[in-house]
Amino acid sequence: MKRFLVLLVVIGTCSTCNVGKEIIEPYGFTSDANILCKYLPYEQLENAKSCAEFDQIINVGIGVTCAAGFSLVGYDRYECNDQTGKVSEELVANPITNPHSKCVSVDDTDICKSPMTVSAKDKVKVAADGSTQVPNIEKVAVDATDKVFYELECGDGYSFAASVTSKVYGYCTDNANNVNVFGFHEGSGADGCYAMCPASGEPASISSAVSNLKNIASETLTGKSKHGTEIEVEVTCSDGFSLAAGSPERYSFTCEGAKGDGGEPDSGKYSCGEECPTCLAQCPANTAPGTAIPNVKSYKYDAVESGRNFNAEVKCEDGFALAEDAPKTYSFTCTGTAEGEAFSGTIALAEGATAPLCLPKCPADSFDLSGIDKAASVKVEEGVSGEKAQATITCSEGFSLPYRSKNKAELTCTS
Repeated sequence: MKRFLVLLVVIGTCSTCNVGKEIIEPYGFTSDANILCKYLPYEQLENAKSCAEFDQIINVGIGVTCAAGFSLVGYDRYECNDQTGKVSEELVANPITNPHSKCVSVDDTDICKSPMTVSAKDKVKVAADGSTQVPNIEKVAVDATDKVFYELECGDGYSFAASVTSKVYGYCTDNANNVNVFGFHEGSGADGCYAMCPASGEPASISSAVSNLKNIASETLTGKSKHGTEIEVEVTCSDGFSLAAGSPERYSFTCEGAKGDGGEPDSGKYSCGEECPTCLAQCPANTAPGTAIPNVKSYKYDAVESGRNFNAEVKCEDGFALAEDAPKTYSFTCTGTAEGEAFSGTIALAEGATAPLCLPKCPADSFDLSGIDKAASVKVEEGVSGEKAQATITCSEGFSLPYRSKNKAELTCTS
């Protein structure tokens, strides 16, 4: 028995588009002999022909151009979706935009040229969709009732305000000195393009209202921000500065960018309005109070932020000591300013705190022997006020303590 291998090939079907019914006829391409149509991908201009003579049903879409001596205004192509059989579906279905192509004299001054190039004035341009080109658009008055709207976008480093959440449509209102100026569809909510705020959060991107700031950071600050964007951030002060004790952990900053040619790309600043963080000079570690405390030699504590109460260990000058029962640490407050240098804060005793009291030490072997008859000397270690110590008493030559008497005595240092 013979066996046969059967190869099954499934051929997909492509839909054709009726460009005549959908584009050429309803949008008046046949009424102007200077409008020429050609197949997509683009053919050479000499192969273009009157749209009235163009094949109506195709699956490649049409390109639009003009006869010699004329300039094209509007879209230069209309793509066919060979899956749905529709032409420029989004453009046709959009209630604001319409397919629009016409030819005007190359000398016509009522057109805005190169609208897909960012305007040097307002930083706006006609949006690019990756294929369609718009070489020129009409210049129309703001109060005109027959405007043709195009989707608009901002140049790199600019954006519409954060309050604009949908696509923006508009038209060209002026082209003085070959600089296009755009107006906006009233339903878009846009009023222009603003410089964006950079994503870094570095001092250069923060308004000058905050000094001594190192950066701001937020889980939402992952990219550039639009004008009007509000973010909650954590603040890091420059080295030697910190937020005052008890300050909020987070602050609200809003991106503010200049509109149009009033600002460079990405030159927006984050502003904190009237509730800004304040970075104050810290108090450096181990420094003495602004008002000296007598006989204190040194202080031991870590650098601390302004407004903070903290405890410091103190060490007295040579020959002085804290009383035996005195505390070893004392309460101080740090005070710093925004205008000072890094670590220029000063400490002072905290309100209601007791100051350390360094008293003279009792020197070694010092004791008034006048109260002990015939006593020659005393041997005792150096002591601090209130400290008790065992002393050894030695009698004068030829004298001694009574039999079985101890030559030891407990002495107390008193300063």
